[in-house]
Amino acid sequence: GGAIPDDTTRFGLALAPDGNTFATADHTGTVRVGALATGRFTDRLFAGGPIEWNALAYSPDGRRLAFPTADAVEVR
Repeated sequence: GGAIPDDTTRFGLALAPDGNTFATADHTGTVRVGALATGRFTDRLFAGGPIEWNALAYSPDGRRLAFPTADAVEVR
């Protein structure tokens, strides 16, 4: 296993239904996806300014991730 590779404050964490992937949101408004086995980020989905919410949710099939932004709820 591994650890999330930085010291940024994380506000949200969601685990994908497959148990292999996680998503985090931080105080800068960046949502990142990573591999649970390594703890390393594999993708950055959104970087659009500070957010104040801590909600992240995967769809039941794990193909989509929903998270709030300042203006809307993004689903990707």
